[in-house]
Amino acid sequence: MKVEQYVDDILLQLGFPVVDVEISDYVFKIVDMAFREIKHYITDTKTITLSYANKIHINSPKINTVVYLERAVSNYQITEYADVMYLMSATSFGPQSLSFQDYARYSLTQMNKNAISTDLDFYWDKYNNDLYVNANYPKPGGITVVYIPEYTDIEEVTEPFWENLLRRLALALTKQALGRVRGKFTLNSATYNLDADQLLSESQQELQEIRTYLNENSDLLLPID
Repeated sequence: MKVEQYVDDILLQLGFPVVDVEISDYVFKIVDMAFREIKHYITDTKTITLSYANKIHINSPKINTVVYLERAVSNYQITEYADVMYLMSATSFGPQSLSFQDYARYSLTQMNKNAISTDLDFYWDKYNNDLYVNANYPKPGGITVVYIPEYTDIEEVTEPFWENLLRRLALALTKQALGRVRGKFTLNSATYNLDADQLLSESQQELQEIRTYLNENSDLLLPID
């Protein structure tokens, strides 16, 4: 959704255009403030496949957190596995076809190597956008990076669940700001009263409910390797 759609929804829920909303020109700023708060809770993942290297510089897409890596190219041919002792024994008898025992030996060797050095250990240097990867032999032709994006624009939030929470948070913040504006005035002899107290009460309750829900369901503690 575009920011204009959030603004239109919020103003409509506040009674606009029948009711004057004094801060209508500033609601888009409140929507942006809600976006900056809620984007840190979004842990939906995306994937990208890159050519393998020990150090990969990633400018695009913007990555907040790397969750885990997968080999994009799986190679199970023993003859391409860089185990010197095995290659020596395999080539000493000349060309030969691979057997079930060959694959079993490959798996056992892989397990032993993983016990010494875990395959696809990584470190994500967010400041410099560099991904450092340690892959066991055989080196993959590519790796698939499972990551959480760094959201920089409100239109990047496309999941309906997060769009709804963002709209609710922005509406509560708008009620809070509007309640404070209307609370500046006291109409002692007027035939109507401003709903400042009601707006502030609703906003505080809604903000507490939304933030409590976000904190209780937060998945911010993610593995980084």
